[in-house]
Amino acid sequence: MATIEELQAQNEELHRELTTCHATIANRDATVHDLRQANARKDAQITKLITAHHHERMVLLNGVETRLDQLLQLHQQLEHQLRQSENRVTTAPAEDDRVHGFAMTLRPLRQEGAHEIRFIAGQESYVTRQVSEANALLFEFTETGNPIDLRQNFQRVANERLRARITTYLAENPVSII
Repeated sequence: MATIEELQAQNEELHRELTTCHATIANRDATVHDLRQANARKDAQITKLITAHHHERMVLLNGVETRLDQLLQLHQQLEHQLRQSENRVTTAPAEDDRVHGFAMTLRPLRQEGAHEIRFIAGQESYVTRQVSEANALLFEFTETGNPIDLRQNFQRVANERLRARITTYLAENPVSII
């Protein structure tokens, strides 16, 4: 059997261990409290970021929707203008008999069935304009904001295609020189 001194020594040892455990628990409680506060700050920042991102997206979506509405209105106005200019003839000067062409470019928009239509006139005056059918369609030419450059780019691509067709025709149907 253990003596009183041994029991007191064990009791003091257990008391020291218990004090150490209490200090460790208090230290860990403080760490957990600090982590919870840090997580709460991070949660608040994340919530602010999500809210700001959502707000930005809504502003952008509203801007896109407004722009799409404007493009659809412009599409309708252009369609109306093309109908009004159909079969309209202006008189060319007597000394100058020129024929000027025009082109339309269609670019599909994201909304099903909607297109951006651009009318490229070779010349506004002295032109018989009819909106009926296209003799040819040109793809992949550089569109610019400057009407003169746009017309020149269009003419360059059209001329390149015409030269290619003539070259192909001559290759398939050689002409003999006598």
